[in-house]
Amino acid sequence: MAGTDYRTGKDFKTRYAPIKSLGGGMSKVLLAEDKEYKRKVVVKFFDYEANKKYDTNVVDELALRFALETEVSAQLNHPNTVRVYETGTIAGTFPFITMEHIDGRDLGKAIPSIRESQLFKLDEFLMLAYEICDTIDIAHQKGIINRDLKPANILLGKYGALKVIDWGIAKILNKQKEKAKENENISLIQVNAQVHTMEGVVMGTEAYMAPEQRVGLEADQRTDIYLLAGIFYHAITGQPPIITARNKVDMRQIILPELKDIINTCMQTDPDNRYQTAEELKKAVKNLLSTIINEKYKSTGIFSNMFKTKKTREKPEPLILSDIVKKWAGK
Repeated sequence: MAGTDYRTGKDFKTRYAPIKSLGGGMSKVLLAEDKEYKRKVVVKFFDYEANKKYDTNVVDELALRFALETEVSAQLNHPNTVRVYETGTIAGTFPFITMEHIDGRDLGKAIPSIRESQLFKLDEFLMLAYEICDTIDIAHQKGIINRDLKPANILLGKYGALKVIDWGIAKILNKQKEKAKENENISLIQVNAQVHTMEGVVMGTEAYMAPEQRVGLEADQRTDIYLLAGIFYHAITGQPPIITARNKVDMRQIILPELKDIINTCMQTDPDNRYQTAEELKKAVKNLLSTIINEKYKSTGIFSNMFKTKKTREKPEPLILSDIVKKWAGK
């Protein structure tokens, strides 16, 4: 994707009219109107003014990370990632990216609402979980790890779209790039801005961090697997993972043994003891989902009370992903 250079800030403001702020850290994120195409878009641009307090080298590092995010976001070709409309610079200096706007709410906001309304169903959540795992599996095949997976970065659209958003601290794995070359079905991502994580730098969101992230060690695909389980844990229990005094995750609130085994395997302190690929985790989620669906149709067994299915062989409603997303997204 060729970048567009808006030579002046005025050119940029003529094209994109801000509607409201959507927050941001090192970058500003705005909901804006794209006047050329008469549509709402999300505009994200690197905020040099907000980062003046940092050392020049740190600012340069942050700017490179922003450039990396634009490349990753633009080239992740998956239904569960947001479309990138335009990338480039403002006045030849300030990097920006414009993306599709999804009207809805993030999973972090949806979880308490769904639980309080007693609308949570395990099979429905596992369908969402499977789709999230599939997105990360494809990213890993392309040599990309996210490193900041959490409920707030899973967007649920009110029209049924599920999106994994915010690849701001993503990392490119050279080993995986070589593997991707061997698979003709997986296009190799070409990233112009190569960013190297400094040893000892802690990156991620504290409440969901894998043990290796907390001490600044190198992250890989298995780090994302730990983070995915953190999302599962939060959805099931209503809170982020609770770490015990022995540096283990407290599993007492996970009642279903099969689900507890999956989450426990993902959240092992030693990455070698976790699922080694997102594909393995995806298969485990699929197998559990299949078991639950089969039990629902049998109307007997350990899941009958959970789903309150009558023993009259009345078939439960089929699971439709977009309908589940709409329910979680709210009105």
